[in-house]
Amino acid sequence: MKCKKIIKFINIVLIILLLFIFANNSIIYAKSINTDITIDSGDGKQFEGLGNSILSVVYVIGVFVAVGALMIKGIKFMLGSAEEKSEEKKVLIYYLIGAIMVIAIPKVVELIYKFADGLF
Repeated sequence: MKCKKIIKFINIVLIILLLFIFANNSIIYAKSINTDITIDSGDGKQFEGLGNSILSVVYVIGVFVAVGALMIKGIKFMLGSAEEKSEEKKVLIYYLIGAIMVIAIPKVVELIYKFADGLF
């Protein structure tokens, strides 16, 4: 019985290590850091660039928090007893739906904006 828990724990640690290795594969990266932000009353492009920078940072942080929460809940689900698994399963479904929304909604809005911008 104790051997099975140790094997589960080792598998979880290996999975987490693999996730960190694959996450370091330049999937999400910053092309450049813009430090010369100027705000004037021109055509609004400065505001657009500042807004895009802020939204990009918020999006990346949101994705990391959502995936981290899913990992923690998944580990609790795998290591829990039968009763704990049923409770974690209910909560894990909501976390999964939330993570999908955090990842997908900004991309859908971006697609709609690009489509609508092309019309005018």
